[in-house]
Formats: sequence, C-alpha cells, structure tokens
Amino acid sequence: MSEWSKVARQMLLPGGAVLLAAMLAVRLGAPGLASRQVLEVAFAAVGLAVVVLAWRFQMPRIALATLLFWIAGYGVGLASRLALSNAACLLALLTFAIPANLALLLLVDESTFDLESFGWWAGLIVVEGFIVCLLSAWAAESTNAILQSPVFGITGYAAALLRPTVLAALFSACALAWDCASTRKSSEVGLFWATVAAAVALAAQPQARAFYFVIAILLLGMGVLETSYSVAFHDELTGLPGRRAYNRMIAGLGGEYSIAVVDIDHFKKFNDTYGHDIGDEVLRMVAAKLAEVTGGGRSFRCGGEEFSVVFPHLDMDSAYEHVELLRQEIASTPFSVRGPDRSNRPRAERRRAFNPKRSQPNSATATVTVSIGLAEPKPSATPAEVIKWADKALYEAKGQGRNQVVRHVARKRNSSRTGSGRSNVVDAPTPTTPFR
Repeated sequence: MSEWSKVARQMLLPGGAVLLAAMLAVRLGAPGLASRQVLEVAFAAVGLAVVVLAWRFQMPRIALATLLFWIAGYGVGLASRLALSNAACLLALLTFAIPANLALLLLVDESTFDLESFGWWAGLIVVEGFIVCLLSAWAAESTNAILQSPVFGITGYAAALLRPTVLAALFSACALAWDCASTRKSSEVGLFWATVAAAVALAAQPQARAFYFVIAILLLGMGVLETSYSVAFHDELTGLPGRRAYNRMIAGLGGEYSIAVVDIDHFKKFNDTYGHDIGDEVLRMVAAKLAEVTGGGRSFRCGGEEFSVVFPHLDMDSAYEHVELLRQEIASTPFSVRGPDRSNRPRAERRRAFNPKRSQPNSATATVTVSIGLAEPKPSATPAEVIKWADKALYEAKGQGRNQVVRHVARKRNSSRTGSGRSNVVDAPTPTTPFR
C-alpha cells in the first residue's frame, strides 16, 4: 500500500464512512424513529462519555471540542422554539462561532495542558455561549445582517463566498485538514469529521439537527478510541505495530508461514558515536523500509533495534527472496549523520564513557545494514519455537559477518538443503561502513 493510499484510508475511515451512513439514515427517515427526549439523553450521555475519555487519555482539545458541540447542540434545539428572526440570528452566530473556535483550539498545546488551562478555555467557550444567546435575543436583526453581509462591501458572485460565516467555515476546514495531514493523528481526523458533521447539522432540516450533533460528538469519541488503539498496538517512534500486535499476530498463526527476525548491525555503537537522536532516525529509516516489505509480510518493532517480519502464507524459501530484497534495500540506502562533535559534552544518558576519534569528520554518510534470521515451522512446531529458530539463525548471521540473511534448516533436512549442518547461509556483498 502506497503512502498516499494510507493517508487517504486514514482520512476517510472510519469518520467519513460513519458520517455518510448518518446522512443516508437521515434520507431514510431514521432520526424520526427516535423521540426528542431520546436524542437529548443520547446527546448528553455520549458527550459526557467523550469528555471523560478525552481527559483520561490527555486530549484536552477533544474535550473542549466536545463541550463546544454540546453547547451548540443545545443552542440549535433552542432555535426551534424562537421567533424566526431570532432563530436565524442564533444559527448564523453558531455557524460563525463553531468553526472559529475549532480553528482556535488548534493552538492548544496538549503536552503542557493542565486543569487550570482547561478551565480557562472551557470558561471562554461558556461565555461565548452566553454572548450568542444575548445577541440572538436582543440584537437579532443587526447581528444577522453583519454576519450575512459580504465583507468589504463586495457584490456579485463573490459576495456569497465572502460572508463572515462562510469565511470562518473555509478557514477552519483548511486549518483542520492541514492539521490532519501533518500530524496524521486519529484524534485530529475525528475532530475534522466532527466539524463536517456539525456543518451538516446547521444546514439540515430542524428535525435532523440534533441527530447530526450526536454523530459529531460520536466521531470525536471514535477519534479518541482510534488514538488509544494506536498507542496500545503501535510503536510511537517508528509507527510500526508493536510488541502487543506482534504477540496477537503470532498467536493466530497456523499452517504455512515463516518468521524473520531483523536486527540493526552495530546499533549500540552507532548510538554511542552520534547520539540517541540520530539512533532514532536510523530506527525510523529501517522501519520505513520494513513497512514496504513485499510478499505480504507484516513488520513489527519488537523492542530496541530488533524487528520481526511475519509472512502468514509463505514458506521459508518463498519468503527468502523478499527478505533478501529488503536487506539489499536497507544496505543501499545512504544515511547522512552529524559528526561526533555533539557527543564531546557529558550527557546523562551515556551508558559508558566514549572518546570519539579525532580523525572522524563532523559529518558522514554511513551505510546502515541489518542481519536477518529466517525460519519456518516443522510439523507440530509452535510459533514460539519458530521465533527461537529465527533467533538462532540471526545469531549465526551476526557471527558470520553481519549484513546477510540466514535460513534455519532442521538437521534431518541437512542432506537435501545444505551442507553446513544447521543453517543455510546466503552471503551477500558487505559494504564498508564506519561501524563494521
């Protein structure tokens, strides 16, 4: 799967699909099956649940957005009981205030957010709600005229697009879309689709507005759950599935499959020479290559510099060509690093004293290589045994010079597969690196 298709899938699923299903349900008259009281209870319950989840997972931006939709949803319900001019003003104010506040929430720094900051932001949203009610009650006609009039007195076809309400919506949509594309966080994607659902609610028929606001808050909650799933099953540094996902994968293996254990050569020495930040870049580069492995393989980060690739439907010989191609791709990718001058100062994370060589330049292009052990199950063998055999093959690859793939072969198959005894070793050209 290409990078663009991954981004498109993450952007459209599940938020876009849920909103589309909700719009189809409205067309079929599904919201009419639920009474007003049922929708209000669902609105309050779902909103409270999302606020609790967002706060529990330290996502104050989602909690504040839920509070915003909560107030807006009840404001829309109030509009159905007001006079026509007051209701039009209230809807216009909400159409302007919701996207403007959502764009403003992108300024929230979640890493340094605390209860006091949350209180200030929540108070701001509540105060805005009171202002909206006052304006719609006491200055409805003048406020509505300002919000519906084109800015700068522009007339003609552009007038419809240059109203404050439309400009706020367009600005918010662009800001949220950019945030989703740059961060690719499930919570931000959920916020984007929740905003779209709120926009649909404001443009929908009165009887469907409450239903769409319930969907908007539900989409925020789905974003929180998707993020928590990603945290639990994916490695934050590399983006690959982590140890928990790996354990679940191998627990379901059966029949024909093979497992490759991948280890970065001399990674500790690389870290000690150039620092942990550059070591993290190496891990990301290798993980990016592993994510593109062919043959239907699924890659995982198991910890440190060790990765695994599982081929659910390939035997060892069939998987070998894909693993060897992966090894060659990593070895042929140049990696530019900063020189050891940044390591001269003492740092608390040093595991041992290190004196960099003076002859090394301040920057260099290193060749990162990996050693790989590959194994497949024998009759009645468990996945844990296959992993153990792949580890043995990996140790043999390390012992024979690194930057190669070693296939584990049982002794009873020795005469037909290899003359080396335990493993079938396939040597590969070993490029010279500063760390060999």
